[in-house]
Amino acid sequence: MGHSRVVTILRGAPASGKTAFARQLCQSAQCVEGILCVHLELDARLPVEDAEDSAFDRKQWAAAKTSLEFDVNWLLSLPRWSGDLLRKVRNHSAWNGSQMTSNMTEILIIDDVHPRSEDVHRWRRVCRSARVACVEITWHFPLLEVLQRNSARSRKVPDIVVTRLWSQIAASLPHKEDFLLVENPSKIPSSGEIFAMLSRRAAGYQIEYETTTEEKTRSLSAIHVLDLKLRKFITAKIQCVNSGKHEIASTLNSRRKEILEDAKRGGSPDDDALIGTMEEALRTQNPNHLSM
Repeated sequence: MGHSRVVTILRGAPASGKTAFARQLCQSAQCVEGILCVHLELDARLPVEDAEDSAFDRKQWAAAKTSLEFDVNWLLSLPRWSGDLLRKVRNHSAWNGSQMTSNMTEILIIDDVHPRSEDVHRWRRVCRSARVACVEITWHFPLLEVLQRNSARSRKVPDIVVTRLWSQIAASLPHKEDFLLVENPSKIPSSGEIFAMLSRRAAGYQIEYETTTEEKTRSLSAIHVLDLKLRKFITAKIQCVNSGKHEIASTLNSRRKEILEDAKRGGSPDDDALIGTMEEALRTQNPNHLSM
């Protein structure tokens, strides 16, 4: 397997255990050859007092979000990650199992509450644009368990806030691929299981993307050839008439665009049939045109 990359979106209410899991996962990467794990945590970008204060500072939260999004986009724009480059990322943790290799799997963990499904979809769109695999891991323990965990934290979040965020996540749990739901504190996947899942997804996405790109290239090439043939037909037809050239050109070009749109949607009649439809369109609108 060659170099690959996967983004892991951690989702869950405060005190659900996602940050502790992310740190453990990255530390475990020290023992796994060919894995580079980078953990970006939104809370680490907020002033410490905000986590303890019930008064929510939207400006500071928005600034933290902006810096997180900037770093994610910057990392995904790089062909490879290295220690020198990662040192430029604010408030991150990174571990790798051995020296950098050409077969490295790079794992980027985005650690935030993500209470709305749109919060996750936004990251998925970023990943699609960057042509990177994306996996969502949602931590959704029972509410009582989460509240008990929160009460034991040194940086507590008001229970009413925890309950509200937990309820928002509960109302928008996804039912799709590339999604792992952790509901039972006694059945948390091991780091090895997570690494295996992420590596498979990263490699599978790379193959899927390369295959899709190749298919699209072939399809676009075929459409380009078809367009050239249709244009050649139109040019020849117009040269055979002495009057009404503008109307004939307009009719045939309209039909040419319809044929190309149909081809993009998967339609693939043979060339003779397509030329026949061009002739039919011309006879319908211009019954006196000269036939070839």
